[in-house]
Amino acid sequence: MKAIAFVRRDISGSQTADDIHALRRYARSHGYTIEALLNVLPGGALDPGLRLINAVHTHDAAAVLVPQLNHIQSTRHHITEICGLVSVAPEKTWPRGHLWPRPESSRHSGREPRRTEQGER
Repeated sequence: MKAIAFVRRDISGSQTADDIHALRRYARSHGYTIEALLNVLPGGALDPGLRLINAVHTHDAAAVLVPQLNHIQSTRHHITEICGLVSVAPEKTWPRGHLWPRPESSRHSGREPRRTEQGER
């Protein structure tokens, strides 16, 4: 299966080389072929999430491999819309089409906000 390996250097820091090695080792042992390795540092001309989505489409990847979920936290919803997502540590797979829980702040309880009398605190 084709995969894109994705590492954020700002998160891996001095462990970047170890994280890349772990991704390659995981890919070999689980039948993935790494088509592209994106070793990114946010703040460049193109957003890392957009680069990743572009790579998935370009290589027709079945999965994105990351060292830990925090490397892809803000893009995870978009990734699982188009392919699977695999975290190496801890080892966990989210299949294509996975529905992530909505953040607490975006949930609506269905109740009207409490109204207070003017001057009441």
